[in-house]
Amino acid sequence: MNKKEEDVKVKCPYCGAEINTLLNIQSGNMYYEMDKSGKYENLNRFESDEDFDIYVCPECLKTITDNEKDAIAFLNGKKIKIVDE
Repeated sequence: MNKKEEDVKVKCPYCGAEINTLLNIQSGNMYYEMDKSGKYENLNRFESDEDFDIYVCPECLKTITDNEKDAIAFLNGKKIKIVDE
């Protein structure tokens, strides 16, 4: 029996949670538009400043890696160098 790709989970090296996603946290600028009544609308525009870009466990929020290539490799069960916090 083959598992679907999205069902394959890896273990967080910190908390041991079985996960199949990572949270990507970036610094940068998010753009909103404000009208004269003070109502905001998200313009869905984000510009990363590339100073801060990490991938963390969605359960314990500890950093797994700081680059997309290693994040993908990790989620596919490959060994990567885990970032020291």
